[in-house]
Amino acid sequence: MLSGDRLMQFLDGAAATAEIKRLVMSSKTVRMAVAFWGKGASEELGLMSKKNDVTVICNLNSGGTNPNEIEYLLGNKISVRQCSTLHGKVYLFDNCVIVGSSNASANGLALQGKEISGWSEANILTNDPVLWQAASQWFSALITDEITSDDLKNAELAFSKRRASALPQVTASGSLAKALRARPEIFESKRIFVGVYGSLLTTADMRRVKIEQNKHRSDRSIDAVRWHVPTGANLILFYVNKNSVEFHGFWERNENEWKSDSLPPLYFMHKISKIYGFSSTGILSSWRNAVAEFYKNEVRGSKLDAKHIEFGSFYQKYISKTKILNVMDDHKRLRAIESGFFESGFWRRPELDCDIIRVFTDNEEKSCRGGRIVKIREEIRGGEKIKIFTFEDDPSQHGKPRPKFRQNGCVATFE
Repeated sequence: MLSGDRLMQFLDGAAATAEIKRLVMSSKTVRMAVAFWGKGASEELGLMSKKNDVTVICNLNSGGTNPNEIEYLLGNKISVRQCSTLHGKVYLFDNCVIVGSSNASANGLALQGKEISGWSEANILTNDPVLWQAASQWFSALITDEITSDDLKNAELAFSKRRASALPQVTASGSLAKALRARPEIFESKRIFVGVYGSLLTTADMRRVKIEQNKHRSDRSIDAVRWHVPTGANLILFYVNKNSVEFHGFWERNENEWKSDSLPPLYFMHKISKIYGFSSTGILSSWRNAVAEFYKNEVRGSKLDAKHIEFGSFYQKYISKTKILNVMDDHKRLRAIESGFFESGFWRRPELDCDIIRVFTDNEEKSCRGGRIVKIREEIRGGEKIKIFTFEDDPSQHGKPRPKFRQNGCVATFE
């Protein structure tokens, strides 16, 4: 609403984002007292273009602010301070102010990739000089503290716990991979990583692990890794050697570590049975294939022979493209090539290229066997070209529910 040169305008979350970004670009100075900050907010709002002209106050202690975003702001020389009692959301510019409910987060600003179902936000933009002056004085009167490395470390733990309680339990009886495929937005900013390593801890390292276990009444669920994993993060761990990929369980990084002048530090963690309610990764065959590809592309040859990657990024780059083929073998042509490997042939169809194969036979209680494809060859039989798949038998594939097969006995599915 306009009254002369006076402006009073209502903004929802999306409108607030656009208006804040415009005002950041056009203002000489920017001050933001906004309680909670989420991943990507500073980039989305254009703060990197201002830097020296921006002052931010946040609430770092309550668990509602992503400490990685604050660390990113500080690393880019933006002035950031904390106020443990702050709950307001005030965006101050040269001659106007936005006051309302929108935090600098996925939900508050309607950013892409929302963490959970978005809230309905309400804000007011005004250039009324009386209101602007009152907001400016309120901003200056806030009691704030500088942000230390210990503050960021504590914020990581608080943020992790709050995210865990806020995560919707989407098909918790299913797998992480299926949940991510169905609802990728709920995993945004959740510190879940896939960790892959190709070198075991040394004898000296294991002695340090033993000492740490003894501090906790010989707790054998405690172990360690050589590469830095954020405190409080969850880790889906795999070990890769020359012949296989081994799943080493779910872990949570604790705050303890051991440092040496001559060796990389050890970062301690403890084993957990579930990550956000999920006790299964999904089909291990497809994970092993994806982990092997990740190791080959991004880990092999690195200094520590180890690396972790965000779960969502790993899924998009390596798992989501894994194709699982279900095959009906009425004539039980499935035969063992050597211990642990099986071979099956069927008519050639171009769309049936896949990573994982499952072979079903009739009239057997546990008719399904399957696993990761290790070899494909073509043969001509009866004047027809067929593909022969050799696969590594995976017990996790045994006895799977039989799908409804299309004509010619084959159907391609994805997991």
